[in-house]
Amino acid sequence: MDPVPLEQPAQSTAPTLGKLLDDPEFSFLKAAVTRAGLLPTLSAPTLRFTLFAPNDNAFKVSGIPSIAVINSLPVAT
Repeated sequence: MDPVPLEQPAQSTAPTLGKLLDDPEFSFLKAAVTRAGLLPTLSAPTLRFTLFAPNDNAFKVSGIPSIAVINSLPVAT
């Protein structure tokens, strides 16, 4: 059986993940994504991602009490 090419999906008008991280409930996640250098990638309108997005309270419960802690973590290179 020959492979059947898939049609390209229509360009989405949905906001990017980078834009969704502007929600105040995700400020810790946005700080972590920014610290990791991933915000430009998550803001690309042509890329699609599925992301488990813990809110700020989830970070606090996991032992990360502030954005300052995230910003003090070493950046992987």
